Amino acid sequence: MPFAVEEFHDLVRLLEQHPEWRAELRRLVLSEELLSLPDLVRELAQVQRRTEERLEAVSAQVERLAEAQRRTEERLEAVSAQVERLAVQVERLAEAQQRTEHEIRLLNLAHSDTAERLKRAINQLAAMAGRELERRYRERAASYFQGLLRRIRVVDHQALALKLDDAQDAGLITRQERDEILRLDVIVQGRLDAEEAYLAVEVSEAVDEFDVRRAAKRAELLAKATGQRVIPAVAGNELVGNTAEEAARCNVVCFLDGRLVGAA
Repeated sequence: MPFAVEEFHDLVRLLEQHPEWRAELRRLVLSEELLSLPDLVRELAQVQRRTEERLEAVSAQVERLAEAQRRTEERLEAVSAQVERLAVQVERLAEAQQRTEHEIRLLNLAHSDTAERLKRAINQLAAMAGRELERRYRERAASYFQGLLRRIRVVDHQALALKLDDAQDAGLITRQERDEILRLDVIVQGRLDAEEAYLAVEVSEAVDEFDVRRAAKRAELLAKATGQRVIPAVAGNELVGNTAEEAARCNVVCFLDGRLVGAA
């Protein structure tokens, strides 16, 4: 049956007067999908809202991560700068260490050179002191040795060499023994118990056991060359170690500061 316009307007007025009929009309007119569309729209709106909230949270987290990354990069830059400064300091320390080691080597060389010079100077002073002591014993032989000999005379080195040459020619001594005798520091000749005798003297600032044995050996060779009595002696300013006992054992007399302190 045809539906007139007037009837439609009447229907509209009835729906306005009875709002509860509208839902029933919508149920009859609209499909289930269309009827559920408002609910779907509301759900979509809620999903959209939750998505936006999550995006905002993610965005905030990204910002925090970006800020953390920025701070990390700043710290890395600071650490890198500090490492560079430390590298420069280490390089400077290495250079300073090299300079120090070089200076130490120079100081060691200087110290070694100074020590060597000092050693030579000490040896030279000792040699000078020894020569001066020998000279004093030769010049004052008559005074220093008068407690042992009379009519004392210092034996001339050249004259002794000639006499030793004769002894060598006669086969009494060898060339090596001749040279050993001539190394005596002081040789004097005088009277001992109404006979001629020699005094073979080794002179040293500090007389040791080696001086004693050397004097005994050279005195024995001089006696062998001359056929006369020879008294071994040592002279100096002090006796070191067991020199006194060694002198007594070897029958070597000792003179300290020009005075006789032991006799054979």
